[in-house]
Amino acid sequence: GINAEYMGTLSECLFFFGSTSSFPRAMIFSLYIFNRTGACIFHHDWHRERAAACGAEEEYKLVAGFLYSLKQFVTSLSPEKEKDSLISFKTSKYRLHYLESLSGYRFAVTTDVGTTAFRDELQHIYSELFLTFVVKDPQYTPGCQVLNPLFQQHVDRYCRAHPMFATSPMSPATPVPYAKKKKKKKK
Repeated sequence: GINAEYMGTLSECLFFFGSTSSFPRAMIFSLYIFNRTGACIFHHDWHRERAAACGAEEEYKLVAGFLYSLKQFVTSLSPEKEKDSLISFKTSKYRLHYLESLSGYRFAVTTDVGTTAFRDELQHIYSELFLTFVVKDPQYTPGCQVLNPLFQQHVDRYCRAHPMFATSPMSPATPVPYAKKKKKKKK
């Protein structure tokens, strides 16, 4: 697969993914799950600096449209036909990791920029949690909003248990060398 990397004003336009500035210990910011038509069926935030100015529903449409367009763009540039052409991309503020299932469900998680791989974790969320607590739930209608509290609890527990959830190699969570205070000159 291709790892797309974009450094620039895109992060300013898509500020709703999160930021490392106010949450130096955060690694996982948000998780989005979209159905095959692009509707957001699940969203959860852990460390989010601010809400989207446009509102949640508009945010979901922007994220889904952006992911669709980026995937099409990356696929068209790929020299070979690949099943998983979009894996992740990075801005100066976050990295977005992407997984699309064979059934068309799209999983996107935003993390700290220092996170290089999150594919296995997305695969686990899909194959172990989503399939178990959502798809196999007899009350769930495929493609509709995920309301199963067991899925929500297990996703939250899984992400919080991740070794990099509370600390990140890119964060100042490690002690910063002591800076000596300048002495004031007496007048």
